[in-house]
Amino acid sequence: SRGERIIFQEAERAGLDPETLRSEGRLEVREVDLRSGSDQAVCEALGDCRFAVSCLGASGMGVGISGPIEIDGRASQTLFRAFAKCVPYDKKQNELSGHMVLVSSLGTGNPFGFPSGVLNLFGGVLLIKRLSELYLQACGVNYTIVRPGGLVSRSDLGAAGESG
Repeated sequence: SRGERIIFQEAERAGLDPETLRSEGRLEVREVDLRSGSDQAVCEALGDCRFAVSCLGASGMGVGISGPIEIDGRASQTLFRAFAKCVPYDKKQNELSGHMVLVSSLGTGNPFGFPSGVLNLFGGVLLIKRLSELYLQACGVNYTIVRPGGLVSRSDLGAAGESG
């Protein structure tokens, strides 16, 4: 799958052998169609997963103008909601024991400013991504939101994010 290829490439870039990680039980890639909206199907795919990374994005999905709403909105929120339902509750810590990492987009913190507002002309993608960030924050799981941006030069190395 495309997602598995990307994960394996990133592991290799970090100097890790993805096959070794898989054989040691430290890496597992699971697939599910989040567009179904079924929390049960997502929970079954997640199994006993306590750590998940969401890199969802409508770009290249071939879903047209409704892509941001379908993928960056509904599909992301289905994943977050199902993850919060299926991760165990840690009574000692008084919290859900899972952790979700969301790779979002630079500009979601201020989706109406410049240049973010211009990008929102194309299906409102940054506004929809921001709404999904807020949805994740309200789900009750530990989370990290990463907002990467395109690098144009070495002076652009700053990145923004949130954790909770």
